[in-house]
Amino acid sequence: MPYGEDLSEYEDNEEMMKALKPGHIYMDTKLFGVCCCVIQVTFQAAGVKEAAYLFDNFVPLTPIMAALTAGSPIYRGLLSEFDSAWRPLSWSCDDRTRQERGLEPLTEGKVLVDKTGFDSIGRYISVDNQFYNDYDYCYDHRQYELLKAEGIDEIMAKYVAHLLLKDPLNLRKEKIDQDIFKDSGHIQAIFNSNGHSLKLKLPDEKSGWKVEFRTMEDQLTDFENAALIVFLILLNRAIVTLKLNLLIPITK
Repeated sequence: MPYGEDLSEYEDNEEMMKALKPGHIYMDTKLFGVCCCVIQVTFQAAGVKEAAYLFDNFVPLTPIMAALTAGSPIYRGLLSEFDSAWRPLSWSCDDRTRQERGLEPLTEGKVLVDKTGFDSIGRYISVDNQFYNDYDYCYDHRQYELLKAEGIDEIMAKYVAHLLLKDPLNLRKEKIDQDIFKDSGHIQAIFNSNGHSLKLKLPDEKSGWKVEFRTMEDQLTDFENAALIVFLILLNRAIVTLKLNLLIPITK
């Protein structure tokens, strides 16, 4: 029998009652996704080329590590059909319109957005790995042309133009007015609003290009968490030192 929540005490909330569906757990805020405990490991790279190389080799490992460490099957005290927080996270941060999701015809000036800001990676970013990009995901064509005109290679330009499809999900009011020639806060906000399974992190005044591995979930003990982090550190060094190629077509 389909599960149905009893939220009769909130009958005066029309929006809530309209959103209720049989067999679903009602989660009305993105905090149900972003507040799950995860292990995010960030690696410093020697430069943008090494960062892109490491990023690409980590891509096939993100779903594997998500499955190995999955530990979030319960929401609001109810057992769900998911054992990982990744899908609830993706759904709870989905701010796309019906047109952007492809549910309604696009009007002038609108574009299709095939992924939420918190989703799996849809593209390798190193120019050497263009062969494996057998999925042509959406990106802002105007921004792509601007990036290309400034000397950014085609693959990286499409990756960044994809991130620029949407405005930042969160932005502090004191960070709105900035000198874009002195402060990178605006572009940092856009990059931070795209919490994909891997994140290419821009350099700042304290550090250079970085790659953040984001799909592992918190374990019950410090020993388990430390083991997972050390494994990724060793794998990172092996990939860079031995020049490994772990890539598969992005659609696989």
